[in-house]
Amino acid sequence: MDIMKFVRWSVYGLGIAIALILIVSFFLAPQIKYTEIRTVACSPQRSWNLINDLSQWKLWSPWHKNRSNVRVPTTDADKTVGQGAREVWPGPSGMMGIGITESIDRQRVVFAVTHDDVKNLQGSFDFEIDQHSANANETHIKLTLLSKPAENPMQRLYYHTFGGSILEAHARGMLDGLSAVCSP
Repeated sequence: MDIMKFVRWSVYGLGIAIALILIVSFFLAPQIKYTEIRTVACSPQRSWNLINDLSQWKLWSPWHKNRSNVRVPTTDADKTVGQGAREVWPGPSGMMGIGITESIDRQRVVFAVTHDDVKNLQGSFDFEIDQHSANANETHIKLTLLSKPAENPMQRLYYHTFGGSILEAHARGMLDGLSAVCSP
């Protein structure tokens, strides 16, 4: 009889725990945002050229390094630079892509990463140029990554448990790669 009581209370406890987790997940933000600011040893023009031209991402982006199957458009109608630039490659479970959705000269580049044309991640590079800086060969870059909106409470819980560290790793990899290309 004591075992049945223990099992019953264990089931009740587990049910209450699951209900609490679900209730909490309804109040979590639907997206995860990660921002990092880095000073790179590159002139603002060189930094801009590396980020605003998708064909240059292979030099510094961890998403492009060692990936020979990235297709950068080659016809005149396709763009590799600025707003509207896009490239695609086969992923493990469909077509992956990256595109520049906004480009403001030496101020901001906004991009989106897609899987089968569904936006999974949005990011932006903001250039913070110090006009009074003694060093014209350095640029302050703010990288912000924003996950796709969660579709349900369990996905929100997953994003908040693992998403921050995943976005942080992506952001650091991108800024580390950019810094490595820019360093003398």
